[in-house]
Amino acid sequence: MAAPTPDVPQRVPPHFWAGDTVSWTSSFDDYSPADSWVLSFAFAGPTTLQVTAITDPNNSTGFLTTLTPALSEALVPGVYRYTGRVTLSGVVTTVTGGTVEVRPDPNLAAGRSQQSFLERQLAAVEAVLEGRTPKDVESYSIAGRSITKTRLTDLWKLRNALACAVNRERRGGQLTRDYLIRFGPAQITEPEYLLLLQSAAYGEF
Repeated sequence: MAAPTPDVPQRVPPHFWAGDTVSWTSSFDDYSPADSWVLSFAFAGPTTLQVTAITDPNNSTGFLTTLTPALSEALVPGVYRYTGRVTLSGVVTTVTGGTVEVRPDPNLAAGRSQQSFLERQLAAVEAVLEGRTPKDVESYSIAGRSITKTRLTDLWKLRNALACAVNRERRGGQLTRDYLIRFGPAQITEPEYLLLLQSAAYGEF
């Protein structure tokens, strides 16, 4: 009996582990590979990566993008912004974008901390609040701001928001805008949620 084919998501997943094979499909009404449009994704974060999609074998008008284990392993763990662009005859159009978290390869992380991205952010903020700033936190920044030079009131706001997010994560629930009602009811991914927490804590909304 043949092994079942795993479901392929229809968008970039909100997170994945370095070293894994990662695939997703994409389709756009006005941009089809059948009409010779080419789709590529660019990732920008702790490092950069660009990958080109192929025609989806199960949908001739859609695209399939795959990161091989070697490609995902090359991504340094952290939060990345990605954009998807289609090109044809010199025309370039951005058709999608968002954020994704790359988590450490479990095999390479053996013996090291298995904390999630949100847990590491929370631990760093709490270390500063407790007056103990380990060397690995001295240059730590969130949203481009050094947490060792951030106002105490802002740090407490960020700490409390992160604690709520970590508790939710540990219960296996998805992170949504329920925590920040003023942002609306739409569901967002974990990295996007963290960016909102950062902005709220720093008074940017």
